[in-house]
Amino acid sequence: MSLSCRHLPQLLLLILLCPACSSSVFSSNGDKTFFSDCWWRNSSINGHLYVISMVDIDNRNRRIYRVGGRIYNKELNKSENPCMDGGSATVSDVSLEYETDVKGMYHAVYGSDSAVSPPTFGAVSTWALTGNPDSNVPAFHFTTYVPQELTISGPVFENTNKPAAHSRLQPLTVRWNADSTNPWGVIVRLSCSEYPNNRRLDFPERGIDLSMHAPDTGEYTFDVEFSSEIPVNSVLIVEVIRGVQRMIDIDGNTFLANALTSDCGTIRLID
Repeated sequence: MSLSCRHLPQLLLLILLCPACSSSVFSSNGDKTFFSDCWWRNSSINGHLYVISMVDIDNRNRRIYRVGGRIYNKELNKSENPCMDGGSATVSDVSLEYETDVKGMYHAVYGSDSAVSPPTFGAVSTWALTGNPDSNVPAFHFTTYVPQELTISGPVFENTNKPAAHSRLQPLTVRWNADSTNPWGVIVRLSCSEYPNNRRLDFPERGIDLSMHAPDTGEYTFDVEFSSEIPVNSVLIVEVIRGVQRMIDIDGNTFLANALTSDCGTIRLID
């Protein structure tokens, strides 16, 4: 058996739906922004719209899109549905309606082979909410550049069950398609689990999670120290993420908008 990055779509959703769970996200001024209180119950965030584009780990020629959002009703208890109708939403040029059957979310998941038009990446896109006067949810509209969809070109990942081999005695260079129009940089991440039951998957006994904020030049190198003490045959996840974040303040309400694009794969360390 080997580790896969199948859990990463859930990780990205966690970053988007609960920014406090992530140590870093992208902001519109190019800096990393740190959140400590962005969950709806104890923060000033009134709503959240997001879009994710990721490479399908079972078919690297296909992409998966997750588009959605929530408008939070902070007057409800945690046991109740914290979401409410904010009107129609536009997320990176994709139109969405409020859905009561998915806990009040704006929600769509589909592949690049779908007949549904994909969200906009690599260009300026429109984001909007029509608002809902009955719930005192204001309308807003803005445009922003969303970086190009990201694909890792090195290491070369064949499939989820066969990690790419890499010598633990050599630096690791990660390559991807650079976006010269993206001023916000990328996150290059190496990680593996530290849970004891994963030792049978050839994990090192202690976990690793290196997240580096780097310019979007298409290449980043981890020096040999990152792997020199990791046991042979250990499997690591390699991930690159880029995106944009906007905060919209209107009529005493604050809305968060995120667009992320990512790719990932696994490497096995050899001598």
